[in-house]
Amino acid sequence: MMLPLKLFLRNINRLGGLPNKHRVLNHCPDKLINSLCTLTTRDDTLAGFIKHWGQRFEDEGIPEPISSIEHILAHVVGRTKIIDLVTIHDQRLTEEQIKKLDRLCECRLARMPVQYIIGEWDFRDITLKLVPPIFIPRPETEYLIDFILKRISENSWDTCRVLEIGCGSGAISLALAHSCKKIKCVAVDQNSDACNLAKENRKNLDLDDRVEIVNVTLEIDGTFKSSSDVSHINFDNEKFDLIVSNPPYIPTKKVMELEPEIKIFEDINALDGGPDGLKVIKPILKYASKALTPTGHVFLEVDPEHPEYIKFFTEKFKDFQLKYLHTYKDFCNNDRFVELSRVYPSLKVEESLLKYSKKMMKTNFHLIREAREQSKLAGYLRSDNETRNVGRAIRTTKISDWITSDGDETRDMVESISQLITVHSSLCDTNILINKAFGLPILVVAITCLLLLIITPYFLMMEANSDREMLFISVQLLWCALHVFRILMVVQPCYATTTNSKKTAILVSQLLSTTWDSEICEQLEYFSLQLIHRPLDISACGLFSLDRGLVTSLHKVFGNLLKSFVYQHDDIQWPHCHDFPNYKCLSTTSPWIFHQV
Repeated sequence: MMLPLKLFLRNINRLGGLPNKHRVLNHCPDKLINSLCTLTTRDDTLAGFIKHWGQRFEDEGIPEPISSIEHILAHVVGRTKIIDLVTIHDQRLTEEQIKKLDRLCECRLARMPVQYIIGEWDFRDITLKLVPPIFIPRPETEYLIDFILKRISENSWDTCRVLEIGCGSGAISLALAHSCKKIKCVAVDQNSDACNLAKENRKNLDLDDRVEIVNVTLEIDGTFKSSSDVSHINFDNEKFDLIVSNPPYIPTKKVMELEPEIKIFEDINALDGGPDGLKVIKPILKYASKALTPTGHVFLEVDPEHPEYIKFFTEKFKDFQLKYLHTYKDFCNNDRFVELSRVYPSLKVEESLLKYSKKMMKTNFHLIREAREQSKLAGYLRSDNETRNVGRAIRTTKISDWITSDGDETRDMVESISQLITVHSSLCDTNILINKAFGLPILVVAITCLLLLIITPYFLMMEANSDREMLFISVQLLWCALHVFRILMVVQPCYATTTNSKKTAILVSQLLSTTWDSEICEQLEYFSLQLIHRPLDISACGLFSLDRGLVTSLHKVFGNLLKSFVYQHDDIQWPHCHDFPNYKCLSTTSPWIFHQV
């Protein structure tokens, strides 16, 4: 319990005050004296230690204080899951356990990561041994495992050979091999201590036959420099179906801004990615360009700013023969993972497939036949483009030839369609905002203009037989023209936008009927669905569409008004045929219709 400061000073004064040599205590801060005067009778149950150290961690600014003490306490009492502590909250610790707990908690107060304190950590469905300063696997990297396993399930690999560059404790390779039996991994790292730790984890998980760990260094030119490890793998000639990595990607200037747990205890070489964070990523891409199989893929965990740089890098350096495919997000909705695939701009698809099949002593006839059919179809379209002169056929064939061309053209087409999808989506969002913000004003303008355009002509016809001056009628006609102009100012932009949207839908339909590239078709189908389900229909509060039909329908109203007016006003002296000797009356029902003789 707490002995208050005032009670402490009163007891000291009762005993005759402080000696001269101890009067310096009078100048000590209250917080220090209170700490000296704190006599605790600590609850030695698990619940008591969680409360005590949780509060202590929180006071010292330790991240996740309760989670930290629960993991440490579970380790001390020999439990593998912190949820198991719920059933033994009232259990008391032995003196030896209390000493161990206090020692480990002091390490946590020094900002040592919990993973290093307890010496192990769960990653996905495996438990890894961890020692400082080997890089600690992060929770978001588990998402990378999911994306890789999904890609493997979509391919027809009998055996999937995976290379992990920068394995650390072996988290990615071991998790992949543990999750899928047809995966065989080669995990490399330049840190010999990391390789030794990964080998120990491999042995604990009984994966020695499917995971090989090699201590080599990836050079800046994309080649591997061998070390003292004896390995039968020749990385210059080896081929892999997948190359995965969680490389150092933090820019140098941001490394010192990291939490003390990271920048003090973890290996700085596993964090620092150079000035732009791409120091290791670029050599990985260089090696992947020559080590991937024809159907191979690359998966990387990167900084949220890196996807655009990597995309630009692969497009600028076409010799890498890598195609940027996707960006995946982590649980914080940050762009965290990228996927690339192998492309062959200088070789035909069937030639590269045959070359690889001969080397691997396998022949995938289905892929070769499909590639040949695509080549024949491309040749047919090219010949059709040369012979046919019909406008639409020529235009469609040119578009098809552009789409089917390999390399940059396909990539540019996909990017252009993606940009069009974004533009159309933005237009739809803008349309919704316009309808919400200006729907009522547009409705008022449209209704007032329409009413004036109906009522004014009616009264003009009523005054047709009167002695009104021509000036009055001219002013009224100008008034009608003004309202026609007002409503056209609203209707015409809406009509132009809607018309262009319909033209876009027709063009997308034509492209879909002439395109067989799977990636382009996927983008076009998505665009087509967006055009169908999100049409650009601009309306006045949803009551009627703002289209040209709104204006052109006015002539029907005028005609009906004029017709009813003629039939209901027989007493008006209408002009007759005999009043115009040079004209012939063409209608008995409409005496105003004449034809010059």
